[in-house]
Amino acid sequence: MKNTPEEILKFAVVITALAEEFGSTLSDDNIELKFLALEEYTIEEIQQAATWLIKNREQTYPATPRTKEIIDAIDIIINGKLNTNTAAALEADKVLKNLKCFGRECSTVFKDPITRYLMSNRWSFWQLGNMPENDLKWFRKEFIEAYQEMEKDNNALPAAKQIEGEKIPVENLKQLIA
Repeated sequence: MKNTPEEILKFAVVITALAEEFGSTLSDDNIELKFLALEEYTIEEIQQAATWLIKNREQTYPATPRTKEIIDAIDIIINGKLNTNTAAALEADKVLKNLKCFGRECSTVFKDPITRYLMSNRWSFWQLGNMPENDLKWFRKEFIEAYQEMEKDNNALPAAKQIEGEKIPVENLKQLIA
């Protein structure tokens, strides 16, 4: 962004509106700090990121999206891919949202192959539905860690890839049997 009064005003309007959308307010100092952290991006990129967050953000804490969330949203818009930590957190939120809406009888099949694998092989909605409410925060943390580990190892998901319709090479069949 250019450090002009017009750009600063546009930025302040976007960031303030974003905070209000999530039920929060920002101090002038916080707006200034966000401006400094995001000045390498254009105002158009920041506006697109704010719109993306309004449409897609499922996280409820903190109320105001952090600067890193805005940067991640810009990366999604530009590169079309979430970083692993953000993707894992969003997927954990989807699982918990489905649990809250449908309870332990939920039978959601997730599009994301890692989430689908984890919710088929490591956890189940029945198991999560029987957990005390306080233990669900640990589930979210453990889910994110498991998701990130599986993302690191592309060979960890032969079964999930098969579900998606990808062909598994014959030489990998031994891996499935073992």
